Amino acid sequence: MTDWVTLNQQVTCTLDAAGAGVASIGPNQGPPYWHVDSLVLLSSRPGAAPVPRATVWVDQALQGLTYDASFNAASCNLDLTRGQHITVQFVMGQVGDVITVAVIGTRGSTPQ
Repeated sequence: MTDWVTLNQQVTCTLDAAGAGVASIGPNQGPPYWHVDSLVLLSSRPGAAPVPRATVWVDQALQGLTYDASFNAASCNLDLTRGQHITVQFVMGQVGDVITVAVIGTRGSTPQ
């Protein structure tokens, strides 16, 4: 019998004076295994210029790039274990924007 349950975690970051910021999220507590099906990026000013660009990494491996981090959902297929992180680096945004990164998928205490 599997112990996997829904994963819906989020983290926020505030863009600095250069319009840049970094958000990082991973299985630091709770079930140590995550399977991420999608990432959702949402700024506090969706659609308003300047629209931040986002680069997505898992540990130090580049996963992809979205040109619109003001509101964007991207499908993915990422497996993470305790100690690994999804890091999203934002550039060219509006100073003070708050960006939310949500990870959607499943999590469990044993590998799938």
